[in-house]
Amino acid sequence: MWTHFAQTSYDLLRELNARYESYGLKSIYITENGTCWGSRASKEGTIDDEFRIFYLREHLQQVQKAMLAGVPVEGDFLWTLTDNYEWDLGYSDDSCFGILHVDRETFERTPKKSFEWYKEVVARGTL
Repeated sequence: MWTHFAQTSYDLLRELNARYESYGLKSIYITENGTCWGSRASKEGTIDDEFRIFYLREHLQQVQKAMLAGVPVEGDFLWTLTDNYEWDLGYSDDSCFGILHVDRETFERTPKKSFEWYKEVVARGTL
């Protein structure tokens, strides 16, 4: 299912560029991307969110593919850095969007596995 979604992201970026390029479109910024996925700390205090890593990798691969095809993507902003209040799910354990887990009682922040993965991608500048 998610691979199909990521492929659709590529198609959407190509379509937007084709549709609006003649109107002066010079750049595209993706201002939100991410996935809501429940995350709880293990006994060791780590948070393994492989699904989020899978989602982000697929998304970024499709954006990169669109860029290589000539789509002028200038920025892609991860939604969101920290778990936050979510309009539909509130502060529930299932409203975890971020790559930093926020303990709902102590507000302690813990980097998730996706945080470390994303940090390495940014440092390398490549997938």
